[in-house]
This record gives sequence, structure tokens and C-alpha cells, in this order.
Amino acid sequence: MKNNYIICCITLLFTLGGLQAQKQMSNQGRLHLVTSFGDQSVLLRWALDDKYIWQDGLKYGYRLIRRTIAVGEETLEVPRVRILADPLLPAPEEVWRSGMENPMTAVVAQAIFGEHFETTGGNGMQGYGKIIMEADELTQRYAFALYACDMDFSAAELSGLAFTDTTALNNETYVYEVSLAASSGTPLKGIALVGQHKKRDLPQPSTPVAIDLDSIIKLIWNYEELSRVYPAYDVERSADGQHFKRINTLPLTSLQGEPSGAIHFFDTPPGKGSYWYRVKGRDIFGNTGMPSETFRVSLLPSFEVTPELTSFKIESENKIVLEWKVGEGQEALIHAWELYSAPAPDTLFIKSTGNIPSLQRKRIQVQKIPVRYYRIRAIDVHGQYRESPTFMVQIPDTVPPVAPARLWADQNIDRHLQLRWSAVESGDLLGYDLYYAPSFYAGFSKVNKKPLQSTGYDLPLNKNFGASTARFIVRAVDERYNISPPSDTLSIELSPPPAVPVLTGYSHLPDSQGVKLRWSGHLPKAKAGFYLYRLELDSQMKGEWEVLKSISLKTDTAYTDAEVHPAKIYQYKIGSSAAPAKAVFSPEITVKIPAMESLPLEQGLGLVADRSARVIQVSWEMDKAGLNEIWVYRKTGVGKFTLYKTLARHSKSFTDHRVFPNNTYGYMVIGLYENGVRKGGGTGEIIF
Repeated sequence: MKNNYIICCITLLFTLGGLQAQKQMSNQGRLHLVTSFGDQSVLLRWALDDKYIWQDGLKYGYRLIRRTIAVGEETLEVPRVRILADPLLPAPEEVWRSGMENPMTAVVAQAIFGEHFETTGGNGMQGYGKIIMEADELTQRYAFALYACDMDFSAAELSGLAFTDTTALNNETYVYEVSLAASSGTPLKGIALVGQHKKRDLPQPSTPVAIDLDSIIKLIWNYEELSRVYPAYDVERSADGQHFKRINTLPLTSLQGEPSGAIHFFDTPPGKGSYWYRVKGRDIFGNTGMPSETFRVSLLPSFEVTPELTSFKIESENKIVLEWKVGEGQEALIHAWELYSAPAPDTLFIKSTGNIPSLQRKRIQVQKIPVRYYRIRAIDVHGQYRESPTFMVQIPDTVPPVAPARLWADQNIDRHLQLRWSAVESGDLLGYDLYYAPSFYAGFSKVNKKPLQSTGYDLPLNKNFGASTARFIVRAVDERYNISPPSDTLSIELSPPPAVPVLTGYSHLPDSQGVKLRWSGHLPKAKAGFYLYRLELDSQMKGEWEVLKSISLKTDTAYTDAEVHPAKIYQYKIGSSAAPAKAVFSPEITVKIPAMESLPLEQGLGLVADRSARVIQVSWEMDKAGLNEIWVYRKTGVGKFTLYKTLARHSKSFTDHRVFPNNTYGYMVIGLYENGVRKGGGTGEIIF
């Protein structure tokens, strides 16, 4: 039998707000019983979800009965009944006094026998009282007593909420029954079946994650994962990885939990160095499970230094000398230096030099580009480091690059101007700036926002320019933002937008074989290319335009679109470019293709019921010429035919596995041919 662990008391702490203080009848609650195996015994633990029933249990006690229902593999016709306790009451007050050094025992004793019960601290429970706010005194006694019993099985035994059956045998099967010794109405009972089992190993908790908070270590692990097994945990620490000792005073429960379902614990080790940790779960019977995996945490001494790059000098061409310093009195903490550099302050810094001696304060560095960024890193003997702020080194350079040469442009039909120029040879070239002037007398303005990396630029004139003439120049820019003289000015005459041909009409071909489109237009001066577009409209009047054909006005005046389907609606237009975002379009025309009537259904559908295999075989004969796909319809009883399967054109049969006895199934097979023609492969019914 699988052990079931019901952690009702811990849950109760967080659901007390839902309990009604008006519960005056003890038979309104429930009694929960769970079991576990000891070495040579059966452990019983029960709890109540009502504070008034708990109070009755303190007064009247509990009746505990064991029924033996099987010995070995033999089931007893008449169970053997044994009364284990009647009544089982809490231990007398003088017995409790001997265990008052146990914090949980002290809490339960105070809840049962104390004249007043306060939740502001004492006996190791400081801070836990904040969980229960604005509750009456009985609620506080009840909640803290059940909580402490969950944390300590011996406290539960003293409270009369637990029992150890030392007379149980491993080869016998029992039914345990716990009930309130005196109750009115229907008695409350808790029943549990205990089979022939040995003691089981408890599961291993997940390995905690450690966070080093200077001299404090925060351990975090998953509580929700095993919350039905472990209501509490213990943390163990070792200084050598071999000998572990528990370091928490009280059990760690969901009271230390976080919103994510994790649980945490703060530890302050006695000094710097390496420590090993593991956690153990503790169930409500006081059993401790196997520990989590051991992990190591190193507490290193703080490394507080403030390195700073202070200056640089030009040693020779492409070489500089970097100098740095560290705060006063921090020299002895440094083991070595490392120098990092990057082409920009917001990019990744790469190590340039490592293992620089700790007493060194300057370094000769090769720098082939005008501007570079550096950071110096101080490292201690443990590998900890502190980094300086970013330091920029800019080698003086006031010589601009040469002017770009040979600026030219090509203009296409969709009024895109493709400007090109010759590249400038320069080791520190950043890019190019392109300037535009709409007329001979107008000033130039820069077209690009950032320097252009290539030697070309595609300018969409139809969106940004309305002038008929334009002038352009280009300049080179280096990494010091030295700007070259302008290139030679390029003056061009801009062509007007192209005149797009207009669709003048259409006609349907016989038998819905297609639609013929006609247009008229003239040839513009620029080299022009035009494109015929088509849009198939669906039921929501939406779709995407596609290019059907590239049109030459010298040879083309009409086009037949044969790739249309009966009863469909299409739109057509002519554009100046194959790219819709750049094209100029003619007005659209809408064409509806006539529907093609389907031919009558043919007979000859074969149906075979294979009741041993629980399938129905459906077969047919179909004309293959022009067949695109096959549709199989099905109905059950007097229902309507609905589309059931879509099959490939070469299919001749279908096996229906989704059939059930005592049903009548009808089948209809239809072939879908070119241009929307439908032909039937027959209909039929069969009783399965």
C-alpha cells in the first residue's frame, strides 16, 4: 500500500480565515487519519479541521480500534478486532512539564493548559504569531497546537493526536479506525488501511541554491515539490564536507516561504572559507528523509579596491602608454592586473593583456585606430576583481579623407534613383554623407541620418521629392568626424511618374475555362515594365495580390487567365513594378467566374462490415481523368451527411476504424475534378 501524507495542519494555518466561529456543532467537521511504518511498528496520526471538535477531543479523548482483515495471503472471514485505546486522552499536566525544554511541546502545553494564550513570542515561537491576525483565543490555541504537533510527533502523542502500535506484525493487514470517544449525532471517524509493508525510504529533496550576501548565505529550495510529504525541513552544514551538523533551531516550514513556492534560510557561518550544505525533509511522524545533494559555498573576504585609468601618452606611431592608479592603502590586496579594450563604450570589452604584475602602473599598448576605449581590472588571489571606469583614448587626427569621385545615378520606372560613387581609400573611414538640392539655386541638405557604409543609395523619388530636377553631392567622413571636400555635383532631370495601362474589359471563356482580360496604354520615355496582378477574394472579401504576368506594351494587349475556379470572385489590376510597395497601379476590375454544374452521382459503392476487426471497409470506382481529390462523407442513423475524410486522387478504398456496434452508418463518396466539377462514387448504408 502506498503511503499517503495529508498535511492538514499546516494548510489549516493559512485557511483559518475561512473557518466560521459560529461552528457550535462538533459533527460539522472532519477527522483525518494517516499512517506510516516504523522499524517494528505502525505510526498513526490524526487531526481535526474544527477547533470545537479539537476541544471535545481534549475533554473526551479518542477511541482507537484495529481490525485484522488478512494474515499473509489469506483474508479472514471474520476480522479480529482489538481496541487499542478507549479513551486516548492528552497526557496529564505533570507529564508535560518533563518535556518543556522542547519548544513544540511547550507550545502545545500552553495551548491546552495555559490560562491565557498569547502569540507574541516565547518558547521559540517568536514571530510565528504574526501569521494569525485578529483571531479569538480558542482559534489561536487550536492553530498553534496542531502546528506544533505537525512539527513534533512526540508532542502529537502527548496531545492524544498520535499513537504508535508496537503490536502490529509485518505479515498482517489492518484497518485502523479513530473516532471521538463521546459525541452527539453521527460520530466522527477516520479510517486507514495498512497493508503488509516494510518501512519506506522518504524522497530526496531538491538541491538548494545558495546566494552569497557578503557574510551571510541565503539558501533557497523548492518547498511545493514535496509539500505533501515534508511539512518541515532541517539544514545541515559541514566545514569539511564529511561531518554535518543541523544549524536550524526550529523546523523550517512554509512560514519561511516565498510567493514562488520556494523556502529560504539565512546562515551566518563563523568565518570566511568553504562550507558544505544539505537539507533534509521531516514528515509529520518525525521521520527524516534522505538528504539532498551536498553543495559547496565559499565565503571570500571582501575585495574593495578602486582602480582608475588616469592618463595616456603617445609613444610612437600606433603605440600609446596607459597609466593607472589604485586607492591609498589598497596595493596589498591586488594580486595582478588585466587590461581590456573595445572599439565603442557600449560593446563587449576584450582582454588585451593579462597577468600584469601587481606593482606595475603603466603599460605600452598598440592602438591602430584613432579612438579606442579601455578598462583596467584589479584581481585578488581568489580571482575576485574590481574594474575601473571606461577610459577613452583618442589619438589626434585633423586630416580629412579625400573627396569621393565619379558620382552617377540610374533612374527606373518606379521613380527610384540609384546613386553610386567610387570608394575612398582610408584606414579610419567611418562612411559617407549624401546631400540633395532640388534646384540650381537651392542649398544642399543631408539625405542620410547616419554615415552610409556602402558606396550607393536607393532614393525613392515618388515619396520624398516633387521637383523635376535634382543635384547631388557626396562627402566622406572618418572616425574623427573629419569631413572630406564634396564630390563633383551631379545634376539630373527627374522623369515623371509612369503612365500605367488601364484594363478596358474582360470576357468569359466557354465552360468556365478562364477569363480573357484586355487593356490599353502607351509606352513612356523611360524603360518601362508593367505587371498584371490578381487577387482571389474569399468569403470575408480578403486575400493577397499575386503577379500573373510581366507585360510588354509592344506585343501584349490581352491575357487569358486559365487558372480560375468556378463560382470564385477575382480582382485584377496593372502595376508599374513587381514590388507592390513601389508600384503605381491602374484602377481595379472585379470578375466573377460562373459556377460549373456537378454531374450526377454514380452508383457502385462497396461496404463490408468486419465485426471481428471492428472496422467497415468502403470501396468505389472513380474516373481518374482530371480527378484532384476524393471526399468521403458519413452519417450515423438518420443524421445528415458530413465531410468525414479527404483522400488522395489515387485512393480506391477507405477503412473506417471509428465505428461501434448496434449503429447504422451511411457513406457517400464524391470526386472533385478540375474546374470544380464533382462526380459521385456512390452512396450506401450498412448495419454494424
